Amino acid sequence: MKSTQQRGSVLLTTMFFILLLTVSAAVVLDMALNSYKLSQRNDLRAKARAVAESELENLYYQVKFMIVASSINPSDIPTQLSSSSYNLADSGTDPRTDRTAFLVAQQADNWIVRRSVAVEQGPVLGTIPNTTKTGTFTYFLIRIEVLPPATSPYAGSVAVRIGRHVYTSTSPIFQYNIFSQGDLEFLPGGPTVIEGDIAANGSIYMAAQNSASASLTISGQVRYLSSGYFNSDSAGDTIYREVGSFNTAAGTTTTVANANLGLKAPLASDGVTALTATSSQLETMDAPENLLGGLDATALAKQYGITSASTYNGLFGNISADPTTAASSYATQLASSENLVYRSMVAPPPSAVYAAAAAATSAQQPGVISAEYPAYSTLSGIGAVTDDPNVSALRAYNKAGLVIAIGADGTTVSVTSNAATINSTIATAVQAAITSATMYDQREGRTVAISQIDVATLKTAIETYMPSTSTTSAFNGLLYVYLANSSSTAPAAVRLVNGSATPNSGTAGGFSVATNGGLYVKGNYNTTTTSGGIYNPAMLMSDAVTVLSSAWTDSTVSTAITSRVATSGTTTIAAGILTGATSATSTSASGGAQNLVRFLEDWYTPSASVRFYGSIGRLFDSTHMTRPFKTGTGVYIQPALRTFAFNNSLKTQTTPGAPQITGFSRGGFFTWSR
Repeated sequence: MKSTQQRGSVLLTTMFFILLLTVSAAVVLDMALNSYKLSQRNDLRAKARAVAESELENLYYQVKFMIVASSINPSDIPTQLSSSSYNLADSGTDPRTDRTAFLVAQQADNWIVRRSVAVEQGPVLGTIPNTTKTGTFTYFLIRIEVLPPATSPYAGSVAVRIGRHVYTSTSPIFQYNIFSQGDLEFLPGGPTVIEGDIAANGSIYMAAQNSASASLTISGQVRYLSSGYFNSDSAGDTIYREVGSFNTAAGTTTTVANANLGLKAPLASDGVTALTATSSQLETMDAPENLLGGLDATALAKQYGITSASTYNGLFGNISADPTTAASSYATQLASSENLVYRSMVAPPPSAVYAAAAAATSAQQPGVISAEYPAYSTLSGIGAVTDDPNVSALRAYNKAGLVIAIGADGTTVSVTSNAATINSTIATAVQAAITSATMYDQREGRTVAISQIDVATLKTAIETYMPSTSTTSAFNGLLYVYLANSSSTAPAAVRLVNGSATPNSGTAGGFSVATNGGLYVKGNYNTTTTSGGIYNPAMLMSDAVTVLSSAWTDSTVSTAITSRVATSGTTTIAAGILTGATSATSTSASGGAQNLVRFLEDWYTPSASVRFYGSIGRLFDSTHMTRPFKTGTGVYIQPALRTFAFNNSLKTQTTPGAPQITGFSRGGFFTWSR
């Protein structure tokens, strides 16, 4: 072979290898670039997904806040979110509007965020799924789309689309005949009948005491927390009072001596089967009922109660103990603060306390302020407090269509409204229903300042000057009486008289009364029904509730029990009752749920009975009417029969101002595509 040919072959071979190496290098480079791009794309997608998930969570809380704090109807939420007032999400199933991210930390990356909210199902009235409650439930369809900014090389090619089927439910608080925030004790010494379900966010201790006349008949279900106990302690021993609570004698155990185990369950086939731990009437709840409209009492208590060494930062108690080094003190302080969170339903807001104190004399001001918020002693301190919007939404004071304010001197009266126009004619007519008095309370062992409201006179005033047909002054059904003269050292109370027919009873429009002090109800209450036999939806909510018979007179209040004899026959209170209690201690009894509504007369001698037709709930410990339960000391003699009958219509009726049991669920997660 010639040398030129050899050189040509070598050159061709070399060129081939160079070309091969070039192609290989190009392929490797392209693979590396593609891998880099893919890595960038995946990293970008991961970041976009994190943004989308935070957007989904933020929008979920926006929906929750609108229902809890703003009381917006669930069906109106998509429209509200897309309105100019909020401008947070599109109304419908398909998000189209470009928006910035919720979180400031994510806004710097200029993500394009699109959100939409639509009502997927509801609102539907009926049995709430997976519960025994009746109410309204709604499913929302929430969709989020996150894209890179328009300047990104991946604009339009990387998109994350996720969503949830968010679920919310709202039901009236009156779902049970008797319910309790915390442990519940029911130990009657006389015949007692409970014609409905019982529930407690804690343990339940129930029995009829050892007496020939004592019995406890239960026709409904009994529910307690799965972490609690029913008639037992942590060791499984049978007890009928909470461990550490009142004992009948020094040195005894927490049992009720010779308690009668014959709890009759009419739903059983033989009609007399004892209610035991294996009874079909007993159930446990996996989670407590949220009686704060979906709010977290513990979180609110911490928010309002945490302190520093020198500064008080909140309204609800003093949480200064270290949970690590002083666990017991911390638990006590937290429990006290949580109690005040629940009591905010009847307590006035700081603004009302400030206004009342400002109007009082300098000598009265500290008492007005500390009556509700004891950490504050000056107007400047209480005046600077801003109420949390979630707590503000709980307060009956803020929802009332009529607010009657009783001044620090017990006589000054003003009439205002959160929902209507109150002119001088209306104010004068309402004030004509109110008179002042004093009354000695044997249970409290002290004189109570009374603001007496003649319900019949008030009914005429409301239906004449605040009819439902009015476009400016229609009464919304909730009356709040702020007693600026009430405190733990000098309690005041509202007394309702002539209340057999309540405002709106002809139309079943509802009438509720709430006050920060005590509440006395004299004689039959709300027993007048419509022509169709419908009771007016009614609620009584206060620091403590006492029932007085129609025979009650103030002239015998401090005399022996023989001079305080109740009216014979049956006194009926037809209303949902939300109130406080005095918890049992090692030296004093709570009186049990059968005495949650208090008595001051001899009901037994005239064979008088009391019938509660509605629902009764214990939400907090009383802070004004605070003296412990007294029995066998002439305070009262139990009724011949106490009947707790559940008004099932309260499950669906709108009772003005009544708290709601509100539930939320993030629901199922999904991805979607256009």
